[in-house]
Amino acid sequence: MRMTDHKSESRFTFIYDGNCIGRGVQVVENNKNTIHLALPLPCTKEDIQMLYKVSRRIASLWKSDSITVEDTKVALSEIEHMEEYDISMNKSFLGNASKVYVDDVTLFCATLPICVTVTQLQNYSENYQAFSQYLNEKQQIGAFYSRPIFYSLNGEYVSMYVCISDGEFILPYTPQMSFFNNDNKEIQCNRALVAKPDLFPGKLSQLDFQTFIDRIPKEKKTEFDCQHILVTGLTNKDLLSIFGK
Repeated sequence: MRMTDHKSESRFTFIYDGNCIGRGVQVVENNKNTIHLALPLPCTKEDIQMLYKVSRRIASLWKSDSITVEDTKVALSEIEHMEEYDISMNKSFLGNASKVYVDDVTLFCATLPICVTVTQLQNYSENYQAFSQYLNEKQQIGAFYSRPIFYSLNGEYVSMYVCISDGEFILPYTPQMSFFNNDNKEIQCNRALVAKPDLFPGKLSQLDFQTFIDRIPKEKKTEFDCQHILVTGLTNKDLLSIFGK
């Protein structure tokens, strides 16, 4: 087991508690001899408790009286002390967030990314349970998280986001306007669009990104996090009005 401070989205399998969704326990490696689990920094108290609960269960099934934490052998009887240590370490990490991060931070959580400010992270060091509550509340919404789709059209590069009807979806305040191609070269986009398939029969409806945002009724958009908005309850009729204007 280990703690990790991955700054990019991980491709690991995650284990998490659906009643209190945090950042999740990463299953980094799994074979007949080793199960390697990890937690991203910073993580919640519930993440830490789940990590050691799962580790204790695996050790019991394998009839082992210890686990390995950061290359150190730890007896199962010492797990409670390790939990306390990791909770303390995470609080310290949150308190020192300004020494680690400069800008807003994207936390890749169990079900979706959540952006927080450095000040937010620092405040959570004084109220660690609020950190758990914040990540859980955002993920319990169950909204569709719209990610950019990049493509080339008539010599232009386009960043496109998809919206849905009769549900909740998340869009950024500012669209992502660049991406890296297969040669790791950064490509700048010329336009950003929002699209809705099948709003009109057989047609992909598209609209300028900012125009779409501006046309959403105020009562149907709220802040999701410091970089995204949550759009709620747009019906097909609403979208027909937005795209058809």
